[in-house]
Formats: sequence, structure tokens, C-alpha cells
Amino acid sequence: MKKAIFIITFFWGAIFYAQTTIIYKDQSGSVRPSLIQIKKEQTIIKKTLLERINQAGDQVIISYLYKNTGNISNAKVLVFEPTENTIAPASTAGKAREKTRLMREKFLFISKVLRALNQDVPKSNETHILASLPKIYDQLLLHADIRVIYLSDMLEYSPIRKLFLRSKSDAEQKGRRDAQRIIQDFNLSKRAFSQLKIDCYLPVGMMNHHTTFSYLSYYWETVFKTVFATDNLKFHGL
Repeated sequence: MKKAIFIITFFWGAIFYAQTTIIYKDQSGSVRPSLIQIKKEQTIIKKTLLERINQAGDQVIISYLYKNTGNISNAKVLVFEPTENTIAPASTAGKAREKTRLMREKFLFISKVLRALNQDVPKSNETHILASLPKIYDQLLLHADIRVIYLSDMLEYSPIRKLFLRSKSDAEQKGRRDAQRIIQDFNLSKRAFSQLKIDCYLPVGMMNHHTTFSYLSYYWETVFKTVFATDNLKFHGL
């Protein structure tokens, strides 16, 4: 019985401490990345996963931002499962070969992620970004180390909010209101996830001609801080 308890505890411990990377790709009609931007996105994903995919159980969850963001089916989970070497190499040469083998398997896994990310998904006339928050919350209850990447213009267009921002105070006010609605609608407990890291990669060309983009960071900083109590949100241009 004690052995069974140990195995279960070890299993759940391994899941909890595995590194999870969640990628949200915008499939709304307003986002049409150029070939250069697509290559930049791929470089970002490769660099991120080379850092975060290190052991069996590390995983990537791919989801899309569109009308059905909140659907349970909107998640493709890819788990890193390298070939196990039952005998630990003792020699320096053996350790080097093992390191090379693991790196090769990492590159194969990353290629698999990129292929999955680039599958054709129908475009949508809506962008439900707020609907991704409860799904991130659920993952935070299961995994300690989570990184979220948004490949999106971060313009919410849904029944909750058709995002238009006039000022910093307007952005923060709407952010608090929308975050509280998500918390109430999905019955999310007030918890601090200070370790959560979020990176948003926006098309630079779109950022230059829309007033709302000037205040986007204030809106989403307020949203994520209200829901997750984290300040680890960064905006980047593609």
C-alpha cells in the first residue's frame, strides 16, 4: 500500500513540476501575419522551447484565439517523451553522446510543435481572448511552472468586450470590470500566481495605426493582475 501511495505521489509530483508552455495563436480575420512575421514567430517558439523542454513530462499546449477559444476541444497537448536510457553513461564520451541524443529529440519535438501550430484553422470574425483566462487558471492548478505566449494583436472582440480604448484610465477601468466578470462567471478563487509569465507578440504594422494599441498594455496588465495577481506580462512587436 505504501508503495502504491509513493508511486501516485511521485506521478503527480512529476506532473506538477513539469514545465508547461501554452501557446495561443490568433485565428481572427483581422490578423494576417506576413511571411517575415511567421518566421519571427517560429524563431520565438524555437528559442522558448529550447529553454523549457528539458525532461520527460514537459509539455506544450496549443490553442487558438477565435470564436471558440473557450471550447474544451480547443487544446492540442504535446508531451515531451524522450527515449529513456536505463543505464546512465559513466564515461565522458558516453555522457556527451547522451546529451547529443537528448538535444536531437528536443529538436524533433520542437519541429512537431511547429507543424501542429501551423495547421489550417478556419478564420473567425471574433476574437475571444478573455475566454483563455479560465483555461490558463485550470492549468495553474495542475502545474507550477507555466509560460503563456500570445501570438495576437490582443484586440478582444466578443460579446463580453469589443475593445476600444481612449485613455490609460479607460483601459484600466475596463480591464478591472472585465476581469471581475471572468472571475465571477467562472467562479475563480482569488489566488496569487506570481510565477506565471505571459508574453504577447503583436504585429508591429498594426500597432502603428490604431489609437487603442497605445493603451492595450494597461488593459491587459490590469486584467492579468486582477485574475492571477502577476506582474510578469510583456508586450513585444513582431
